[in-house]
Amino acid sequence: MELRFVLKYGKRENGRFTVARNRIVNQDASWRERITVDPRVLVGKPTIRGRRISVEQILQALAHDVPVADLLKDYPDLERADIQACLAYAAERVMEERVYPVGTR
Repeated sequence: MELRFVLKYGKRENGRFTVARNRIVNQDASWRERITVDPRVLVGKPTIRGRRISVEQILQALAHDVPVADLLKDYPDLERADIQACLAYAAERVMEERVYPVGTR
């Protein structure tokens, strides 16, 4: 599935496929309408539409195989689009992550 995604949204450079980042961001930009950060709500953690449901809670639940249907039932204010926004938010954060070596051996 990842290969299809790269082929659909990628371009070839130096013999390797790279993801065309602007297409991904534009496709998932809707998370900005749903994920909010307010220092008065959950000490500034990213939350869903200013409610006391954090992005972290949803991602942890999904990582531990909690079905989306159960999340929607447990959190009546939660919408399927909110869950998609959490995933898009996390994907963008990871996409921006950089690792730099410290020291040399």
